[in-house]
Amino acid sequence: MGGYYCEADRGWVLAHDKQQNNAGWEGWLTCHPAGDAARLTQPLAIVHSDGATIPQGVHGFLAALTGEATLQMFQNVREFDFYDNPEDVSRAADRVAAHINANSQQDS
Repeated sequence: MGGYYCEADRGWVLAHDKQQNNAGWEGWLTCHPAGDAARLTQPLAIVHSDGATIPQGVHGFLAALTGEATLQMFQNVREFDFYDNPEDVSRAADRVAAHINANSQQDS
């Protein structure tokens, strides 16, 4: 697997028994954020990648969204690149900042 969960200087905690309480599974298995998409009323920006976690969930969410949204899908970007790769972090942050700036000027 690699990445965050297997690196001692990041997420790997030797004292942790790596077990999950079965009571927590229901929330994971029944969570459906796209069901709340229609409730959003403010313009939305999403930055994601087909190489990151659950890209089909992003598309499902946007399909259910009734409001305004922009989607920036990066190519060849993995989940942890959004945390670890300064270029990808900057591109994502710049896209979100542009969205915030554009929409805050509309509200003025």
